[in-house]
Amino acid sequence: MSESDKVFNGGSLVEWIICRNAILLEADRQNCRYQLVCENDDVVDGAVMEAVFTGQRLCVKGQEQEFVDQSIDRQIEGVRQAAGAKRQRIEDLNYGAGIANVLLKSKDLNAVTDKEADDVIKLEQSKLKLILDTQAAGNRYDLELRQFDGDRARAITLLHKHLGPNPRNIIATELAEQRPRAAWRKLLAVYANDASSAAHLNTTFNLMSNMQFDKKFGDVEEHMGMLDRLNETLEAAGRGQTNGELLGHLIRAIERSADGIMYKTVLDVWSSLGKIKDEDRDPLLSALRTVEQKAKSAEALKGKRTIAGAKFSQADVAFAGAAVEGKKKTTRRRPKSKTEQAAVSVGKSEFTCNKCGKPGHKAKDCPAKVCVFCKKLGHLEEACWKKYPSKRPEKFQANAAESVEKEKDLSKVKNK
Repeated sequence: MSESDKVFNGGSLVEWIICRNAILLEADRQNCRYQLVCENDDVVDGAVMEAVFTGQRLCVKGQEQEFVDQSIDRQIEGVRQAAGAKRQRIEDLNYGAGIANVLLKSKDLNAVTDKEADDVIKLEQSKLKLILDTQAAGNRYDLELRQFDGDRARAITLLHKHLGPNPRNIIATELAEQRPRAAWRKLLAVYANDASSAAHLNTTFNLMSNMQFDKKFGDVEEHMGMLDRLNETLEAAGRGQTNGELLGHLIRAIERSADGIMYKTVLDVWSSLGKIKDEDRDPLLSALRTVEQKAKSAEALKGKRTIAGAKFSQADVAFAGAAVEGKKKTTRRRPKSKTEQAAVSVGKSEFTCNKCGKPGHKAKDCPAKVCVFCKKLGHLEEACWKKYPSKRPEKFQANAAESVEKEKDLSKVKNK
């Protein structure tokens, strides 16, 4: 059983920190951290406010058409009431006597009636689209609600998985009431006093300094998250580490680990550029993530494929895929060994040219040009000196004349 899978039954503060970090790490992986951790604003009069799903369904599933019909009917009624009020105002106006005024009044009334009819038709025609939109909105609501409920269930499962009988008894009521945030906050409170002690701060710093990179606990990003969470304790006591110092802990953790060999090229380049600075965090993490992505895509090649007898090692793949970003100065070197050269050109090695028979490229990219006139390599027909003697440079003209004479003499001898 790994450290992250051990059940915590109460004990020292260090054991609790290990357990806490394991729970938060899994919560991050399962996207349910927000169901555990709450801000100070989420605590009102000492009561912890649990995460709340804020979505709202417009109507009961299966009743979308009835809901839309009622909504459209209310809108049509509003259109008719507005049109009736406009007609009443026109009737109340004094247009004056005369046929022209009578016609003007009639025209205004007809305009109101026509617009009313158009608006009603548009509303009736929009029913089908509104029904489909309502169904889609309801489906999104159902999906998000299931996701929210699933996140809460996963958070509670994590607490049960990692906590033994002693702490679980402390938070049993909260978990029974589906209140993972309240349970988590109560656990934190148990160790709050010890967490502020000088001994604990020293222990926290030692944990950061002695961390060892282990792939079973996650990738580089997750190890950096562990350091950040440990650093929160130091920051609360005014002894927080800078980003540059945290990167130093991460680099040393990787260098101490057998799992860290794949990052060696990136770390060697970075260390050659001088002291790690705070602003190096994003570019360095980005370069390390690039190595991880390249390593995953090249997993099938590792130890299986050979090029010119050279086997790929994990370090070779890392060299081929590593990209160090964000530094003002970059150091580059050409591959020195055949193994490294093979790793760099791995993408090209899968092809064999149908023209020249050599590996590493396709026929359309073949560098070996063949003249169809003289059948010689190195040029194409349009540049053939034999077919187009005028294209031959002057310095080769004399030699060409001698070659022509020799060919004529040879042909005469053969004819005899």
